[in-house]
Amino acid sequence: MKKRVVIIMAIIIAALVVSFAFIGVFAAKTNSGVSEIFNYWLEKGEKPENADLNDDGKIDVLDAIALIKEAGEKLKLKSITLDDSRYELDFKSGAKEFTVNLPDGRPAIPQINATANAGSKVEIAQGYIPDGEKEGYAYIKVTSGKDSALYTVKFVRDITNGFVLQYDDRYEFPLEDKTGYIFTSNDTALEVDANGLMIAKKVTDSPITVTATKGSETKTLVVDRIEKAHVNLFFITGQSNGQGCYDGVNYDGSTETFFEGQIAYTTQLKAVEKIGQNGRVYSYDVHPRSENQNLSKIGDESLTIPEAYTLYDMQNHAKQGHQASLGKNWYDLTGEKVVFLQSAWSGAPIEAWIDPDKYSEAGGYGVATRNFYKSTKEGYERLLNVLSENYEIIRKANFWCQGETAMTSYYDKSISNYIFGSNASYNVNNLITDAKYYEYFMRLDADMREDFGLDFNGIMMVKTKGAQTDTTIVPIVSAHFALANTNDGIFTATRTFIEIARQYTSTDTASEGYAFMGTDSNHYNQIGYNYHGKEAAENAFGYVFKSIVEDANGVEIISADGKTRLTPDDTIEVKSGMTYRVGALSIPRYTSEKITWSSSDENIAVVNEFGVVSPVSSGSARITATAENGAKQSFNVKTVVPKIKNVNYRWDFNDLTSSGMSNDLMLSQHSASNYGNYTLSNGIYSTKSGLGYTSRP
Repeated sequence: MKKRVVIIMAIIIAALVVSFAFIGVFAAKTNSGVSEIFNYWLEKGEKPENADLNDDGKIDVLDAIALIKEAGEKLKLKSITLDDSRYELDFKSGAKEFTVNLPDGRPAIPQINATANAGSKVEIAQGYIPDGEKEGYAYIKVTSGKDSALYTVKFVRDITNGFVLQYDDRYEFPLEDKTGYIFTSNDTALEVDANGLMIAKKVTDSPITVTATKGSETKTLVVDRIEKAHVNLFFITGQSNGQGCYDGVNYDGSTETFFEGQIAYTTQLKAVEKIGQNGRVYSYDVHPRSENQNLSKIGDESLTIPEAYTLYDMQNHAKQGHQASLGKNWYDLTGEKVVFLQSAWSGAPIEAWIDPDKYSEAGGYGVATRNFYKSTKEGYERLLNVLSENYEIIRKANFWCQGETAMTSYYDKSISNYIFGSNASYNVNNLITDAKYYEYFMRLDADMREDFGLDFNGIMMVKTKGAQTDTTIVPIVSAHFALANTNDGIFTATRTFIEIARQYTSTDTASEGYAFMGTDSNHYNQIGYNYHGKEAAENAFGYVFKSIVEDANGVEIISADGKTRLTPDDTIEVKSGMTYRVGALSIPRYTSEKITWSSSDENIAVVNEFGVVSPVSSGSARITATAENGAKQSFNVKTVVPKIKNVNYRWDFNDLTSSGMSNDLMLSQHSASNYGNYTLSNGIYSTKSGLGYTSRP
């Protein structure tokens, strides 16, 4: 009997030890409730609020177990559903991996939705399958407190499930060697050419048979249906580098006058990156370049310029700018089609991008003092009508490329234009601040989400205007950093480009970015646009499909020169009356973690949300940028703030004896020409004898 009691007690003690150990580990990884209970057990402190979870009147291991179970329940999915009833997902509570079987070809990947218990946050990275691949994945992340759980949905294409195409797909008949075969289709909804390339011409649920015949040999492929094309709608907004301008080119083709570094317009257009095939990337230009440049004679009839409000395939047109590269690389990464709505305009100020129906600061610019938010909204409504029959939008994003002009000039609503440095009324103090630029963009972001259903905004950071290597962090660039670092749904689409881009006239011909910039160091050359678009596609891909499963592994702090990275070994000196601007981004940049700035001693130096470091008093402090997941980077700041010494001065009026001149000093006459007309001794200013009225200080 005693032996049995000893064994039972040993088991109980062991269970308690394991429970305490488990609870201790779990407390460090989950919400504070478990931690409170654990600390109460250890320290016998006050009873934590609501700690008696099983309502037995005491706090013990059973309460911790109940809390652990509750935390686990919050991380469990309640459901996963698909937006296409033709596919099945066998949901089982507690399972972490699921599979959805798809037909072969290019079926649209069904969009998933998921729910979890109350108090949990659910994030979804939808599935994708690149061309040529048979499998793809969607991810669901459930977060409660500091803990999270990841669920996977696997999509598998298999010919045993049928064969499906999307509208405007080009797909080669599946034969390794097509030599000698004659291809036919029994329905005009699907055309097939002599080389076996099938073209989906019409959405239909009726099966279509494509036949390949060679003598007595016959092979068939049944296309079960042609679906609407699932597309990403990417808005292109901002100013000239968003629209696709070039420096110093001859647009009308009437003459050929070049200077060093100039590239012919036709040469630029021929450098536009090709998509690779029709039916992948389209554009709908609200403001095509032909509207504000004479492009009717470009010297090459094959390089035609599409008109406004026309949906066209970008494989067939050399569309200047970064869109072709962005669309191509997005398709290559995801297998998803893209439609661009391009409404950027050369020089367009941010004030002309906010809604004039809501904001008094909003104005017009350019042709007919156009407001670009209104014209974008009009273009969007027109585009929806164009897409309604054959396309289905699965994702909406905006790529913002704007700010260069406002770095050195400021918008005046009364004239619907900028006040430039050459204007007599120019006042440098009127340049837009980081806070004001941030405020205006947040208005644009909020309105685009409400009016267009925007999913996210990509900031294409721009170079400081006017110098080929000038990447200095100025207020607008600070605002760009802050927008990405303080908001969900806003990320850094491009940053590397602005640091490496060089002109043709640069001596650094071996650099990666050589010849990316035009002759005026204002607009990008087409090879630069190609790089720019690729960077945007890769960062957008990471943001959409990787960021929920991949935390930042570091933070980079970029110094005021816009290029140098600062580390804890670096010290920056900031003197009284000056400030020092820095930027910070998470690594990888597409993780777009929120970043907060802090100072180790705010009595020495302070730093605001825009990365502006200001001295308070002389001394040393450490400035730190910290990401949401705890990743951080720091640098040192040395401040020099001289102590203020109060000195009292008085004027000696003994010399003012002439009639009518007593006490008649005018300090406005204190100028460089009369510094020598008075002396200072022991804190007393004295004028020289015999000075006339006009020469007195």
